[in-house]
Amino acid sequence: LLILVLCACFSGALNAIREIVKERPIYARERGTGLSAGAYLASKVIVLGVISAVQAILLVAIGLAGKKFPSHGAALPIPLLEIAIAIALVAIVSMVIGLFTSSMVSTAERAMPLVFLLVMIQVVTTGGIFAINGTAGLEQIAWFTPSRWGFAASASTIDLNHIAPRGSTIDPIWNHTAKTW
Repeated sequence: LLILVLCACFSGALNAIREIVKERPIYARERGTGLSAGAYLASKVIVLGVISAVQAILLVAIGLAGKKFPSHGAALPIPLLEIAIAIALVAIVSMVIGLFTSSMVSTAERAMPLVFLLVMIQVVTTGGIFAINGTAGLEQIAWFTPSRWGFAASASTIDLNHIAPRGSTIDPIWNHTAKTW
């Protein structure tokens, strides 16, 4: 699950990280002819969102092919569909973060190293490598990262807290019995 979430973060961010910065001169020319900023942004979000979601769904299909799942997920009756939706949403939100980052840099060459930084933040805040519950500051940052939400949603689908052995480093992010985050 952790690898699926992180791959979705990478693919979403990489799909968008250079989009706005490389088209800045084109956007300026089009803006002069009446293109609204909202229409431009919506076109980027819709097209790149569909691409990111399809990539994530394919990633889940390949990555989880042949795996056994519970009879039902935490919210949907088909666990694989539930995981695919969670991973697709992670990819889409990461794509939006990539677009935002692309709008903040001056050149495409400066945008690419930021992908690594963005995804490393996602790695640290998932809760899949080491527990972050109770860690002041880091836990609060994790509330705003798509990897944390995607990992929590995927973990709840397969009831990872029940599967993970006691004393493991997996962060107890989902209380399955209470159905609360």
